[in-house]
This record gives sequence, C-alpha cells and structure tokens, in this order.
Amino acid sequence: NLAYLHLLQEQFDKAAPLFKRASDSWKKSLGVGHQKTLKGLNNLARVHHKLGKLDSAESLFNTTIKLRRENLGPGHIDTLRSMHDLGSLYITKKRFPDAGDLLKKTLRLDEKILGEKHPYTFETLNSLAKLHEAEKKPDEARKVRKQGFDRRTDFLNQMLWVTGDNAREGYVRLHKP
Repeated sequence: NLAYLHLLQEQFDKAAPLFKRASDSWKKSLGVGHQKTLKGLNNLARVHHKLGKLDSAESLFNTTIKLRRENLGPGHIDTLRSMHDLGSLYITKKRFPDAGDLLKKTLRLDEKILGEKHPYTFETLNSLAKLHEAEKKPDEARKVRKQGFDRRTDFLNQMLWVTGDNAREGYVRLHKP
C-alpha cells in the first residue's frame, strides 16, 4: 500500500524498491503465479515506465501478461490491465502500430468482459486517444475522447444518484482529471 501511495504521489524512486520487495516476498510465500505477486510485478513495471526504464518495463509487462494469462486467464481483469499498460508503454516508445493493435484488442476485451462503462475501459479509450494524438491524428483522437467522455458521464450520472456520500466523493475525485 505504501508503494502504491508513492506511485499515486508520483514518487517513483520510492515506489520502485517497495514494489520489488512486495513482489519478491509474495513470490516466495505465495508463488510466482499468485495474483498478488503479479500485481506487484505489474506495478513495478508501471513505475519503471514512469522512471524511463522502458526496456525493463517492457520485459516486466511481458512477463506479467504471460503469467496472468496462464494463471488467471486471458480475460481476467488483471490481464486486461497489463495489456493496457503495455500498450501505453508502446506509445511512449513510439511503437505506434504495436500500441494500436494491443490497445484495440484490449478495448474489445474490456467492452466484452467489463462493459462499456467500466473505469478500465475509460482508461483504454484515453490511451487510444493519446495514441492518435501522438500519431498527429487529431480528428480520430477527438472522436475517441468524446466517446470516453460520453461513457464516463453516463457512468457517473448512474453512480452518483445511487451511492452514498463517501462513494460519490471517491468517484468524483477518481474521475476529476
């Protein structure tokens, strides 16, 4: 939890060793394919991405995806998360065709398995828009951003009416950016 807090606070140098320690500890006590072990590994890859350690991040993401597919299944929410994260890394590495292929595949699975109004689906749409922006395709980027904005608005309109104050505040804070 402390490592994740550092990640959220963009203190990546502090987060990296804690995610490594957690993942190694879980690997030793729970096994290489355990969901917690793989969550720590994926978060370590995310931190490496943020630190600019792109090759290391790519290797960690690929390992995590392989192990998540084998141990959790190809349609598991955590597998989809790792696919999205690798697609985002491909954007950073300017591997646009790879990013497009992976993010489109991830979006199809997000929509099929999680639904069109799931936060991970919104993130994948945002990453696709970011890809189109990097490719200098503003019309496509705008179309995808609008699709994500409309879906998120529908989601929030549904959720904000039926949740309690704490949950409502959490949704607003989470989706504010």
